[in-house]
Amino acid sequence: MFPTPMFNRVVVRPFEEPSVSKGGIHIPDTAKKKVTCGEVIAVGPGKVANLNSEPPTKLPHMTVEAFETTCKVAMDVRIPMTIKVGDTVHYSEYAGQIMRVNDQDFIVLVEDDVLAFEREPGKGKK
Repeated sequence: MFPTPMFNRVVVRPFEEPSVSKGGIHIPDTAKKKVTCGEVIAVGPGKVANLNSEPPTKLPHMTVEAFETTCKVAMDVRIPMTIKVGDTVHYSEYAGQIMRVNDQDFIVLVEDDVLAFEREPGKGKK
């Protein structure tokens, strides 16, 4: 089972860098550039934003629990994710955190760290 990212985070499987050049020369790991693009394999539910700076006024007949629930509903809004599973994303070289699952490396990025994304027609409609 793969972990689900929290809030506005995405999990990316980086594309593999070829270990042999076009001319047939073997490229050692120390000479390879870090991969800065990959496929999105998991997406969080989205960021929760607080739209109001002041809570609504408490009515005299409201209980404390009802008032807190009203404030939470009125103030917190989830912003949906732009990036979907299956998209190809481009990110900066030092963005995100590396996560290892089943001997495979993944990168966990905040949606704001993604520089650009590509979506093939018919993909990423979740």
